[in-house]
Order: sequence, then structure tokens, then C-alpha cells
Amino acid sequence: MDVDYEIISNRRVRNEVRAFMGERLISRGSLTLMDDSPYSTEDIILTNVVKEPDMRKYTNSVYLRLLDNEKTSKEIKITYPSEYPFRPPKVYIGDTEYFSLLGDLSRQCMWKFIPGNKWNNKKCLHCNTIMCRGNWGPCMNSFEVCKEIRYNILVVRNALKTVLLHMLINKFLKGIYVPVDTFLFDKEFTGILSPFWSEIITGCSKPTRSA
Repeated sequence: MDVDYEIISNRRVRNEVRAFMGERLISRGSLTLMDDSPYSTEDIILTNVVKEPDMRKYTNSVYLRLLDNEKTSKEIKITYPSEYPFRPPKVYIGDTEYFSLLGDLSRQCMWKFIPGNKWNNKKCLHCNTIMCRGNWGPCMNSFEVCKEIRYNILVVRNALKTVLLHMLINKFLKGIYVPVDTFLFDKEFTGILSPFWSEIITGCSKPTRSA
């Protein structure tokens, strides 16, 4: 797509949009995308850049599509404040505000499925986000936001698979643990499932043995 960079008043936002377009930015103070850059535009499609009407608080919004290997995509809207990158952007997944969505998921105990999340020091998805107060800093950028969204989609997807696996094992294997998860789930989510099986359906109470 063609982007009118003149409508982007924030220099940092302009550089990040150029990075989404695949341009290599080497100038000082800008986001550098070289061959060995940790920021990749693979499976990220920039669909639109608009100018926000209230330029005092928010400057521009960027619309993205995050593709995955399951042939689905998520529409992401990132709205940048005038103080960006010193203030985090607002993010929408479809029509739902990202913060609101994370709060709903946390109330459903999705934090159980975050690898390494301890029961005695549990953090919800809402508190884990880089856009939560105290987590954001000027070193963060749109690529970090997309990376986090991808990871949380992975958490939710594996949580739903876990619930289904719990139901199948109870029905057909009478609750006997079989390491089916090693074949179905991403590697970082395997080996953490059995302590949760007795709790997933009934609620969020503490399991009988620690993770």
C-alpha cells in the first residue's frame, strides 16, 4: 500500500510505519531494521494509516493484520498518543480495547496457562502487558506490542485446547494422565497441564499440588 508520510506528525511513529513497510532505517535515533534485526515484519500486514482528529492527545492510528500458521488473522488498531514513545499507545483487537480484553481473560483464569507463572506470585494477563503502568518505556515500540499480542493469542489458544483435552481424558481415559499435550501444544506449554485438570472446569481455586 502507499502511505502518505506527511500525515504522520510524530517522528517515531513515522519511522515505525516505514519499518512496517519493510524499509531499512539506519539513521541515528530511528528504529533500525537490518538483516539481523530482532524486529520482523513477517506475517504483519499494514493495511491503513489514518490521522486522528484530536491532534492534542492522539496523532495517528495504524491498522495491521497479524497472520498466523492456522490461516487466520487478527485486525489490530494501534493509536499513538502525542507523547509517544514516552506514553504507551491504545490498542484494539477488532472492536475490543486490548486492556478490556485482557481483563476479561484474566477473570477467566487464563493466567494459569502462562508458562512460569507461579501460584504464589501469580500475575494476570492485564498486569503482564508491557502497556500496563510501570511496564512501558521509550525503548518499547509497535513491534513489541505485536509480539505480545501474538503471545497472548498463543496463551488463549493453548488454554482452550487444554480444556478440550481435559474433557476428552476424563471421558475416554477416566482421568489417567497421558502426555498427549506433547503432540498438541507448543513446546513451552507442555508439561504444565496435569496440575490444572482438576481445576479448569470447576473454577480458579488453588490446585492440590504445585506446578
